[in-house]
Amino acid sequence: MQHSPPHPEREDLVQDLSLKKIILLTTTRGGERQKEIKTLINSVEMSRAEMHGSEVHHYILIQGAAEPFDCLQDSASNAFLHVACTPELVSLSRARNMMLGQIAQTDSLTGSVIGFPDDDAWYPSGTLAGILQSFREDDLLDLWFCQCGTNPAWSSTLPGKRPRLQEMYSNATSNSIFVRGCLAGKIGAFDETLGLGTSAVSGEDSDFAVRAFRTGRNARFVEAQLVGHREHGARDREFYFGGALRVIARYARDLPGGYFALARKCLVGAALAIMGRIPLQQLMLDYRRAFSGFNVSGRD
Repeated sequence: MQHSPPHPEREDLVQDLSLKKIILLTTTRGGERQKEIKTLINSVEMSRAEMHGSEVHHYILIQGAAEPFDCLQDSASNAFLHVACTPELVSLSRARNMMLGQIAQTDSLTGSVIGFPDDDAWYPSGTLAGILQSFREDDLLDLWFCQCGTNPAWSSTLPGKRPRLQEMYSNATSNSIFVRGCLAGKIGAFDETLGLGTSAVSGEDSDFAVRAFRTGRNARFVEAQLVGHREHGARDREFYFGGALRVIARYARDLPGGYFALARKCLVGAALAIMGRIPLQQLMLDYRRAFSGFNVSGRD
């Protein structure tokens, strides 16, 4: 595939050529999803055997707990796990930033690829090793993402492509995005006004992915289910609508196809309101919040 030319101002990113590890960041609350997070941990442990000497570091932050719950205490002997607890409940974006801060003190983003799986995600055999290999084969690749679903399967023969903006908004979730570590250090933290636990409810992963897309040198999208995650609920589209709209409006002026994506999302909101799935008052509030920042250029 053709590589996008490196940005002149991003020449420092070219230094990160020797990838040695994958870093995963997961946050969960109390003991709500012990079965699911055990499935995630087992899939990561299985993947380690396929990494051929490369490292996997899985950071897990448990909110609203003084100590790890049972399934994580049972896994404490796994050296790849780094489990921390906090008695407070914070937003999803804040929790991820706390873990990124911990890594900055104890580890290094250099020479790594970073992913952000939810506590109910999992990786089929071959996925983590294959993703790391994709970054190794393309020195300019800074953002990789795929689709998620309940029947994921890794295939090294699936072609990747330069994503269109709408493909990124539709598929680049916290479970499916992976970024080169040195780029993550450049684009900064998750936006703590977005995400579960804030008034926006969602959008922090899309915002992070867009900043990686704008700042990085090359992005690749694989149009297939390569990461496991539960099926979307019947109400997910309206539940996450407001935060997604804020992000799309934020970057509409700065990205090719941005105005089209914004118009499309506004029409989706109108359709949901007509079907009675979003109260009209809520839709107007979502529109107002999104367009209040429309004249402000997207974040660097």
